[in-house]
Amino acid sequence: MVLKLYGWHKSTYTQRIAMVLHKKQVPFEFVMVDLFKGRLFTLYACIYSLP
Repeated sequence: MVLKLYGWHKSTYTQRIAMVLHKKQVPFEFVMVDLFKGRLFTLYACIYSLP
């Protein structure tokens, strides 16, 4: 079973987690998340009244 790392490649939080996984030699699959598309952005826009 391979761990899935969901994130954005420019996020420092995602980069830190990826570095630790590499150092610990944990196999993982990176899944790119586009924060400006889909359900997550819609939910955020509703909460914070974004146009």
